[in-house]
Amino acid sequence: MKNENYKSKDYENLNDIPRPSHADYTSFIKYGNEMDMNGGGPFSGRLTAPFCLAGGIAKQILEEKDIKISSRIKNIGGIEDKNIDFANPPMDKLEKISQKEIPVLDEKKEKEIRNLLEKVKKDGDSIGGICQVFGENIPKGLGDPLFDSFEAKISYLSYGIPAVRAVSFGLGLDAMKMKGSQHNDQFEIKNGHVKTITNNAGGVVGGITNGMPVVFDLIFKPTPSISICQKSFSIKEKKEKILQIKGRHDPCLALRTPPIGESILALTLLDLLNE
Repeated sequence: MKNENYKSKDYENLNDIPRPSHADYTSFIKYGNEMDMNGGGPFSGRLTAPFCLAGGIAKQILEEKDIKISSRIKNIGGIEDKNIDFANPPMDKLEKISQKEIPVLDEKKEKEIRNLLEKVKKDGDSIGGICQVFGENIPKGLGDPLFDSFEAKISYLSYGIPAVRAVSFGLGLDAMKMKGSQHNDQFEIKNGHVKTITNNAGGVVGGITNGMPVVFDLIFKPTPSISICQKSFSIKEKKEKILQIKGRHDPCLALRTPPIGESILALTLLDLLNE
């Protein structure tokens, strides 16, 4: 069915006046006027739809191997969901919240986020957020040292997603605040299997999976298209202009990203398992 739900007029002025922190200007530098930027062109998050379709198929294949993948929104605009034990993530609970508009575990935080989003939207502004992805029953030994590491392969796909600013595994940046005695994942033998007591590394050490749950964060910037007036310039006139963006734009694009994060993990795993 052909898409009839579009408003191209909302993008007409953007062909000459680029949006701050959007790809309008860099697209012009690279391609000139040859690129159609309606709807954000190839830089739009809409293009993750086929990616998620492929990821959904990969996820179903992995489920046959008892590999489970789930996700949640960890943080929106500084409001953080409850802490999770990375060594034993609640995969069933994560699956239950996956259909929610705001997929967090803490209902109180969900209300806080909803109120924040309403305020931000009313102000014509936007905020960023973090999507956290979990994989359970991941085989040991996937990935290689250095440039073909498990983290590198996850990051390669992640940075192909518009608005991703950072990727981190396990405790991520919090690790720099800790001592080695706090951050190190000590070993234990449980039912004849080698495990770690904690999972601060997020299931990957030296670029190779260690059999613990894989945990990584995708950090997203605020939606660059906002209705607040901003300074820009006219490409044709080479003069500074004030830009006010019209149209339908998400106050927080991070809310739409859990299926993308799951697809990144599913497609990476399927590729590695088929090597």
